[in-house]
Amino acid sequence: MLRIFEIKHGDGNKEWITGATNIEALANYVSTTECDLSEMDGAEITELPMKDWDDYTVKQEDEKEQTFAEWMLDNGKMPQVICGTMYEV
Repeated sequence: MLRIFEIKHGDGNKEWITGATNIEALANYVSTTECDLSEMDGAEITELPMKDWDDYTVKQEDEKEQTFAEWMLDNGKMPQVICGTMYEV
């Protein structure tokens, strides 16, 4: 089962990623975003408890909004980046 992890960057932005473990999620994040691990210096990565998934929403490019719980039902099959505060829709 995949879990959701929150990355809190040093500049105040946040991103949410999925993986079976924090290592798997971070490895996929680095691969997907082509970010160098040195750019993650000062970032905090914590697991977002499943009980909180309904408190967070993601807005897709088509303006569709889903809670993280709904998003995971539709998309939570493999590690990926869910969303971030620095992205514009």
